[in-house]
Formats: sequence, C-alpha cells, structure tokens
Amino acid sequence: MVLPMTLLSGVAWTVVYVFAIRIGFQQRTYAIPAAALALNIAWETIYASRGLATADVSVQTVVNVAWAVADVVIVYTYLRYGRRELPAFVSRPMFVGWSILIFTTAYIVQWLFVIEFGWVDAPKYAAFLQNLLMSILLSRCLWLVGDPGVRAS
Repeated sequence: MVLPMTLLSGVAWTVVYVFAIRIGFQQRTYAIPAAALALNIAWETIYASRGLATADVSVQTVVNVAWAVADVVIVYTYLRYGRRELPAFVSRPMFVGWSILIFTTAYIVQWLFVIEFGWVDAPKYAAFLQNLLMSILLSRCLWLVGDPGVRAS
C-alpha cells in the first residue's frame, strides 16, 4: 500500500509543481506561498540528499529529487518576480532579508523535526504539517481574492 500511495503522491505533487512553474513564468509571478515553498524545498533537499547519500534508491528518493529540482525553479520565480507582488514600501533589501529569514527558518524547522523524531518519522510528521499549511494558505488565497494566482505569503 505504501508504494502506490508514494507513486500517487509523487505524480500528483509533480503535476502541481509543473503548473506552478508554468504559471510563474507565464504570469511573471510565483505560484506557491513563500512559507510553504520554503518548507517544501527544505524538506525535499534534505530528504533527497539523505536518500542519495545513503544509496537509498527508492521511489520516495526519486520523487524527492524530482520535487527538489522543481522547487529550485519555483524558488527562482519567487526571487525573480516575488518582490513586485508586495506593497511598494517593501524595498529590495527588505525582500532579500525576508527571503533569507524564511528559507533559513524553514531549514531549521526541518532539521528540528529530524532531531526530534529521527530520520524515519520526521518526514511523515513534517509532510503532514506542510500539506496542511499549503492547503490553508492556498484556500485562504482563493477565499480572500478568488484568484489562485494570488499568494498568501
């Protein structure tokens, strides 16, 4: 049962990432809320690296690597177009500082999960909370604006 669910999840989230990348470049924006994006890239790079470093050539490791690569592209769209999505008083240095803070915090949070729960359970707990956060943020965007292209960073 784990393999089919891993494959289903891998394909479903990959489709979401492909659409996010497409929207990002077409609309010159970023399509995933910054907090969720930061947690996603932290999760995926940590667990993809762990899988590759331990020679764990599982479906989950392959999926993590694919997601990490997609996240790099989405982070590019965030860095390239994200500043213009914010109010005018947010300067470029403020945007850079905020970005460094949020991505650094995401990596710290992910490592704290590993420290607290270990390599086996940490990804399960972290993934659940990230999916919950992503659902809340995207639902909030739709509820507030009615436009899935607007983010709740």
